Amino acid sequence: MLPNKYGIVRCSKYLYTIVNFQTNEKEIVAAGGVCSYAVVDNIVLGYITQPYSHTADDDPEGYFLLDTRKNNIEKGLTLDELDELLEKKYNIKDCPAMTKIFSIDEMNNDQKKINSEKKLAQDIEIKGKKHTMQKLRNIGEKRTLPNNYSLIKDQYGCWEITNKEKDVIMIIAGPSVTSYAVVGDYVLGQCADSSEIPKGFSDESGYFILNTKTGYIEKGMEKEEAIAKISSEAKEFASVEFVVLEQ
Repeated sequence: MLPNKYGIVRCSKYLYTIVNFQTNEKEIVAAGGVCSYAVVDNIVLGYITQPYSHTADDDPEGYFLLDTRKNNIEKGLTLDELDELLEKKYNIKDCPAMTKIFSIDEMNNDQKKINSEKKLAQDIEIKGKKHTMQKLRNIGEKRTLPNNYSLIKDQYGCWEITNKEKDVIMIIAGPSVTSYAVVGDYVLGQCADSSEIPKGFSDESGYFILNTKTGYIEKGMEKEEAIAKISSEAKEFASVEFVVLEQ
């Protein structure tokens, strides 16, 4: 979390937004690809790049400065403008080093690869051949879970559990869910290690239990521990049969 109940929410691999959690509305204050940030007292500053999946609602590319105490944000700044604003308004003479969430070069290289794969898939279909690329065919595959939760496969073949609240899609577990089981209002599942997502935005490996009724999730358990917990909490529990997700 950021100061004064602000937070960075991961919506997809290269789509990070800053959200104000002070009210139940969960207001998005910086939309798009927040790729780096730093915190100085009540001030959050960083850089927004436009992800390849950006929409007209996303913010312009450039530096931003958020005053979480006054709920005020300046966007689309150059580095010189950011330095000037920091010194004049907040008496901060040197722009602090920023924590990188993801690399813009990596994002651009991934997009080139995806575009190439999509073109290949289109070429295969145009030639009238029956087979196509399994990875592309299953992009966006969705499995419904209790109480408006979903399992979604993103364009990188990663499975994530999401929940949409207002206009904010919250990633609850993932991006490397490998198997799951539904027991009443509970979802029991397993996450593998993920080296693609920055520290702080990816789950530790192990089993998790999600109570979709309350939203509470417990992660990083051994299989036996998770099954023991769910057997004591879920009235519907009899046995667990995991569905293995194709990666």
